[in-house]
Amino acid sequence: MGGSFASPVNSSEGVFDLVFTYDSRALANNIKEGAYYYKFKLKGDLPNNLTFEYSEAIPWFDLPGNADQIKSNISFDKLSNNVEIVETLKYIGGKWIKIE
Repeated sequence: MGGSFASPVNSSEGVFDLVFTYDSRALANNIKEGAYYYKFKLKGDLPNNLTFEYSEAIPWFDLPGNADQIKSNISFDKLSNNVEIVETLKYIGGKWIKIE
């Protein structure tokens, strides 16, 4: 799991799984066979220099954007000791399959 961008899942006020679509996140529209999707949460003592910028995804790749997103100043793969993977999906045969 790498990169610095993620879309938050809202767990306040009774909303426990607000997931943004690929189109609203303006991600590359060609999802490749074998791609992974991770749902994770941050845990433990986070680095003191960790910061996040909150914004809306801009339209990109001819997709609408507008999903909530965060940008971390530290790549998520470098935060592996502070990341708990909640769910892993893999794109196989045109479908997202939950990996146990």
